[in-house]
Amino acid sequence: MRGRNKTHERGITFDGNRLILSQMGVRDVFRAQSESKNRGHVGLVLVRDISASMANDERYIHAIKSDLALSMAAESLSKMHVSNIVFPFKESEFEIIKTFDQSVEESLSKFTLGCKGYYTPTGSALMAAVDLLLDSQFDRKIIFLITDGYPNKSEFTIVEVMEKAKCNGIEIVGVGIKTDEIIGFETDTFVTVDDTSLLSIEVSKLVHQILS
Repeated sequence: MRGRNKTHERGITFDGNRLILSQMGVRDVFRAQSESKNRGHVGLVLVRDISASMANDERYIHAIKSDLALSMAAESLSKMHVSNIVFPFKESEFEIIKTFDQSVEESLSKFTLGCKGYYTPTGSALMAAVDLLLDSQFDRKIIFLITDGYPNKSEFTIVEVMEKAKCNGIEIVGVGIKTDEIIGFETDTFVTVDDTSLLSIEVSKLVHQILS
């Protein structure tokens, strides 16, 4: 009996999210009892394109899987808060589907949103993410944009958003869905997801690239 209870006696429990992530190469599936309270000082906003063009070649499916994988990978790290935005949304340019205080599990049904809009207001959605982070107290602030790379005109241009983010110490990285170009991004600031079987590799590469 003692051997079966050993991990509990040492104050260690299984982390459900990390058990899922173990399939993606994460090896640390244990969590100290105090870890869940030690949330840290990194804020990450994931901004996902759900415009009509994402229906082409089932890009929206890759985008949803990327959004979930990145969210879960980040959520498993003790020093990160994650919020998620989709764009466009019905009559609005964007919608916050998960706040920093919510878990992926609590917001899971909203992650299925895809191909809801007929235009791509990338600049406005990114600016919303920038403003969300500016209202926070995190020591480090990061935005991941998940898109097929072709924005329409919106209230803000990609250049304007990039400049505001840079001036405020906010990092923006792109996840290109079946595209090797994201307008407004340099080649070293995005990764491409072409095959869902390689998603775990690209997610791992991106997370380590931005957090290193």
